[in-house]
Amino acid sequence: MDRVLDGVSDSFASLITEASLAKLAGEAKAGGCTADLWKLAKARAAQHPQDAIGIYQARVDPIVNLKHNQAYDDAAGLVARIKTLMGRTGKAGEFGDWLAEVRAKHKAKRNFIQRLERLH
Repeated sequence: MDRVLDGVSDSFASLITEASLAKLAGEAKAGGCTADLWKLAKARAAQHPQDAIGIYQARVDPIVNLKHNQAYDDAAGLVARIKTLMGRTGKAGEFGDWLAEVRAKHKAKRNFIQRLERLH
């Protein structure tokens, strides 16, 4: 667990000792991500990629909705990370379905859609 706590603030680390990492991952999905929760997602990706997938998926829409090119770059990078993790968990087909939903939801944001096209 020490490796997971590298770079995490003391206050957040104290919560980890009181709750399971899986529960914290669920909280991240439900309530948005702080910097520490992003670190948690990254740490969970190695051993429990499904937890990280959920955290990352929940952040794509809010990032895209910032509606500027840097946000679109960031969101596309997150989509690429999700694709990799879903491939590792044997859910590549589900990734295609999820990506189709993201594309449909943001079809008016041409610059974002162009970035998604580059992921293939």
